[in-house]
Amino acid sequence: ILDIDLDYFATYSPLLAFLIRKHGWTTQADAEAFSGWAVPLGQLCAHGLEQATRNTLFAPECQPLTVQEVVRLPFHADGQHAFPSAADIGGAFLAIHPECEVPHCILTALSDLVRNLTPQQRLQWATLHSDDWWWIMQSQGPHHYSTPEEISSSVLKLEAVFSYLSEPPCLVTIARSMDMYMPEGASDLAEWEAG
Repeated sequence: ILDIDLDYFATYSPLLAFLIRKHGWTTQADAEAFSGWAVPLGQLCAHGLEQATRNTLFAPECQPLTVQEVVRLPFHADGQHAFPSAADIGGAFLAIHPECEVPHCILTALSDLVRNLTPQQRLQWATLHSDDWWWIMQSQGPHHYSTPEEISSSVLKLEAVFSYLSEPPCLVTIARSMDMYMPEGASDLAEWEAG
């Protein structure tokens, strides 16, 4: 028995898939623009900032202020675009908790991320609702949008795998996400190509 999982060919991070659908960012350009900043921000927050400041910025009494500060990074109070330096971000975090010690590499990565946002990505950031940020600031699973050409190319690579089998499988099953984890149209194409 051979089971082919179509999520291999294209998949949205489960946490981001909800937001992609909620905000209608289902075209490749929109989904890729969103994941281009949301995935690294989630990694920086979950695996960097939160781990380094668990007892300061992410202590229960400071966590809401820290999240609020992260959400405000690309904008000044008047709504104008901000391009904060690592020192600016570090200062804002010190104002929340004067004993926090955020590694410089995390501050620099946050600054670089915000400073390099495209206008489309800044609009996406500003569009998110307050309850959306929980989904963003988590460790993200795999996220890969494939074009139809990339899906076809990946399916063709299965032929090499099949050549190593001594005989054809007696049964081939295809596992297909019926939920929101595959980009629109990708599951139908991958199933057709793999079938």
